[in-house]
Amino acid sequence: MHIVIFVDFHDSSVGGVQTSVRGQRQGLEKLGHTVTIVSPPPVGVQNTDPSIICVPCVPVVRPNGFPMAFPSQRTIRFIESELDKRDPIDIIHIQTNIGIGMMGAKIARSRGIPTVQTMHGRDDVFAKGFPLPYLTMLAAKTVHRRFVPYESIVNRLDDTPMAHSAWQIMIQQAQAADRVIMPSHHFADKFRAHGVTRPIAVISNGISDKVVETLSAKVRPAPKNGKLKVMWCGRLSGEKRPIESIDAVMGVPGCTIDLYGDGPLTGAVGEYVKAHGYEKRVNLKGRVNQAGVLKAMQKHDVLLYPSYGFDNQPMVLIEAVAAGIPVIYCDPDLGECMAEKGARITKTTSVDSITETLDDIARSPRDWLTMHRAMLRHRPKIAQGYHTKKMVQLYKDLLKKRH
Repeated sequence: MHIVIFVDFHDSSVGGVQTSVRGQRQGLEKLGHTVTIVSPPPVGVQNTDPSIICVPCVPVVRPNGFPMAFPSQRTIRFIESELDKRDPIDIIHIQTNIGIGMMGAKIARSRGIPTVQTMHGRDDVFAKGFPLPYLTMLAAKTVHRRFVPYESIVNRLDDTPMAHSAWQIMIQQAQAADRVIMPSHHFADKFRAHGVTRPIAVISNGISDKVVETLSAKVRPAPKNGKLKVMWCGRLSGEKRPIESIDAVMGVPGCTIDLYGDGPLTGAVGEYVKAHGYEKRVNLKGRVNQAGVLKAMQKHDVLLYPSYGFDNQPMVLIEAVAAGIPVIYCDPDLGECMAEKGARITKTTSVDSITETLDDIARSPRDWLTMHRAMLRHRPKIAQGYHTKKMVQLYKDLLKKRH
């Protein structure tokens, strides 16, 4: 088969969606399928991958440092002309509901190509960080409906006007596809509650089999003297709670925390650390690639993931399983992403509760070892090959039904 993937981030950039798409592509190619990626160009270098079609982007404007492709008929014509130079397309798989995702939906509809849509994020929560979030989402919805048909009713539930606009975008994008993929069951339930009627398949994100094979499977010794090396990894933004994480770790004597990632709160977090004299126990490591993340995980004792009501299946939690690092988390919805007995949820979302959980693990090397071994046992289930077979079967079923 020839699968064309539409995504808003170039393969060379760092992020959960990029890691997921990269693993999917490698899994499909390993099985003999052809994959073409439609994405923005890389930052600072030329694209040298012939399988990637780089879409012209808005100059200067770079949300979170990434190039942004603004949807237009001109850009659609460019994409179609590039696709016409390649093999006939069997499946279009869209991995975003903005920018390039809108254009992917329109191209698929106009050409009658079977379409799969993967939903990755909670835009209704993420949009809270935008300037003038309600007006921003209204503008985004206006643009979105120019490319995607708005034919379905979106249930309001208890959403704010801003959140409802975000859900309208997400739901209509999903409804425009023939099949919808969710990485987790709780995320799928939210879409059904908001009105999605398209068939939904829950297929977990995964990590390249080759990457998993490079990681040590040996059981590590438990941390000594109750001094945990805590790792935090993600976007430095309010919903990820980096400052709360720092405060929680500072409440456990002898523990340190390294924060990997960047974002809108990078400066504020740095200032907070200095203002409170935490420099000896807190380090901001900046953004690193997947290899760097996995290497760091195997040198830390615990991954702290304190976000609540935002994520559906963070790639960093899949990476934690691959690296065998125990996880402390706050959101019950994320429990299905974890290996049984490999993670521990806090009693509440408060800083004190996180501190208490960290302190319990620091005082019990036996508990830490149990969590570590559970993660290592679960590792085979997060390898991309395990999930790619499900994806291929979904493609085949969709093609069979179309024919």
